[in-house]
Amino acid sequence: PNINLRFLIYYAETMLDWIRRNRKNPFGSALLRIPTPHFVVFYNGREKRPELLGRSMVLQGYAYFVESVRELAKTEDLRRKG
Repeated sequence: PNINLRFLIYYAETMLDWIRRNRKNPFGSALLRIPTPHFVVFYNGREKRPELLGRSMVLQGYAYFVESVRELAKTEDLRRKG
């Protein structure tokens, strides 16, 4: 339910990093042209959602990884021991 707030925090932190790396002055009088944000949500839940896997090999790999971890979790204790 707080995805918008989390996006805001992530974007603000990303912009601060960009400003520092590019030695920009956000308090100066010149207009700064900043990168356009593009947000992506990776859903790991079990409810059905529209699939985008056919559009990206990276998403296919991510989905394979998540499913592999779920299968492994059924057979092994993945919690940190010690």
